[in-house]
Amino acid sequence: MGYKQLVIVLSPVIGALLLWSILALALGISHPFYIVEGRSMEPTLHDGDLVVVRKADVKDVKIGDIIVFYEPKTRSKIIIHRVIGRVEVRGQVFLRTKGDNNSKPDPWLVSDEDLIGVVVGGSRPFRLPFVGKAILFLRSPIGLFLLTALYVFFIYEVFKKEGGAGRGEGVRG
Repeated sequence: MGYKQLVIVLSPVIGALLLWSILALALGISHPFYIVEGRSMEPTLHDGDLVVVRKADVKDVKIGDIIVFYEPKTRSKIIIHRVIGRVEVRGQVFLRTKGDNNSKPDPWLVSDEDLIGVVVGGSRPFRLPFVGKAILFLRSPIGLFLLTALYVFFIYEVFKKEGGAGRGEGVRG
């Protein structure tokens, strides 16, 4: 395998890692992308949207910001909701949240420990519609199989082009 073929084969992986690293550094967060799951944030965010998130502390979050956080107490799931209020308890600031499509506020307060970050774009968040659905599919067993098969085919095509003349094909004596 030549250097050129190695670069071609590894370029999709290296490119994705480089893009992820640059965004993670710029946004100050190790996982800058989150997928909206559910309809609680409609019409602002839709099921399957991919949002970009930056690191933030509770004290820096404003009312109206959309935040990403672990469900308080259980930390069993990640939630994306809007901040509708700030509450101070014994000197510590907490955030009151609510899904735009929900009739009542969430039954918990979000602490600094629970907060992951703020969705980039403020009240008009930057989102990539349906990209999250595609990512969820690619994480499934069938999606992983198809992605692997596509990558193997890509590698095969790279080497097929290299190997044609090297086996004496096309040379007649």
